[in-house]
Amino acid sequence: MITVNGPHGPTGCVFGEATRPQRLLCYKLAATSFRYPLSTADHVEMEEEFLSQRPLTSGKGWRFWCLADAADPEARVLATCKTLHKDMLVRECASGRPAERRQIYCVATVIVDERYRGRGLATFLLREVARMDGPGGAAASMLYSSVGN
Repeated sequence: MITVNGPHGPTGCVFGEATRPQRLLCYKLAATSFRYPLSTADHVEMEEEFLSQRPLTSGKGWRFWCLADAADPEARVLATCKTLHKDMLVRECASGRPAERRQIYCVATVIVDERYRGRGLATFLLREVARMDGPGGAAASMLYSSVGN
């Protein structure tokens, strides 16, 4: 748990994998930054009905993480991101060995409610997501970013 000074005073936030109701809140929060030119409703539909049904994202391939208001975690998400678990061929050039299939993690759609930006929530969120990999068994991780668009 982390406590931040929000617009209405101290707010406790709890970290976890988003529940079904929280996932909808994550879609809506992401829409505040990534929906253009779609409406919020169309963005949510695209995420829920289209993107979540692709082979790469089905099952546990696509996971949503969030920091939710500790006072009512099912009603308010303050920060979110999603991770994709992928297979990748990895080869060490100097080794001379053939490429091998390894697991990697991609982090995408990192977004903090604009009223809570600059308070360390994204840093806390990504640190907690990194711990979910346990001892660090992934060959690599990468961040998808649309900064500058």
